[in-house]
Order: sequence, then C-alpha cells, then structure tokens
Amino acid sequence: MGIAGAAAAFGLIFIPSPNQGVTSQGAVPSGPGLNYTVNHDEGSLRVKRMGAAGEEMVAAAHLGADGIFRDETGAPIARAVGASVVVDPDVLRAAAKAKGDAAAGAGAVARTEEERQEPKLCPAPVSESINGRKTFDIQYQQFIRDVANPQRRPQLPPS
Repeated sequence: MGIAGAAAAFGLIFIPSPNQGVTSQGAVPSGPGLNYTVNHDEGSLRVKRMGAAGEEMVAAAHLGADGIFRDETGAPIARAVGASVVVDPDVLRAAAKAKGDAAAGAGAVARTEEERQEPKLCPAPVSESINGRKTFDIQYQQFIRDVANPQRRPQLPPS
C-alpha cells in the first residue's frame, strides 16, 4: 500500500499525505470499489467508484475553515488532521448508498445512524465511575488537577 496509502483503524480511515500541497490517491480500505483523491492545494476530497456506466462520484467535499470536509449539502464527510485526512467509513457507505438509490430512482434515503451530522472521531462520552478507587488515586488526581489548573479557585471538588 505504500507510505501514502490509506489505513483503517479504530473504525476510521486515515489518509496520510507525504507532504503539504501534494495530491494523494488510492483505494479506500473497507470500501470495496471505492477510490479517494485528496488535493491539499485545492482543499478538496473526492471519493469515486466504478459503476455500470464507468467511474462515478460518490462524494465530493471541500475543506472548511473549521478543518472539516463538507459536501455540497454541507454534510461533514471527513476531518483534516495536519497533512492527513480522517474519514468515517459509515459516511462513505451512506453516500455510496444514496448515490446508488438516486441512480436507481429509489428516491430519498431514510436518515439512519450511518448519516450522522458529524464524522465519527471519538467514542461517545460516558460518565466516569470512581467506584473501587483507592484513596491515593483520588488524592493524586486532585493534586494533578491543582497543578494543571492553578487558576481555578476555589479548588475543584473531589470526583
């Protein structure tokens, strides 16, 4: 796959770029028949697939000031992380499905979890359980919070 090839990990697709201003392209892992092209000069991301009529565009997005690639409808497709791009494969599958349904005349696709409003970059936040922590662990956490946040007065309560 090479140094500039895309890699799939943690349910995301990482598309590295050898350096700024270079066009990167290749096959999308876990996306059979999908190919990507990233142009850092233009700030564009294109995902295409081979269909019955030849190569067809699945998703085309432009980089916004917030570092997110959005398609023509404003839906987020990917996020720029330095010289790399992080893509949610669920979004690509939903875009490919929508293109396939539109080409077949099936009409609008029902909104599902695959058509989220933001790219999947982190797991959902959950509350922290402090059950079973030792006294030393809690004291250490309080100490680090005070060192990291000296401007916070009164001091943060123990969690």
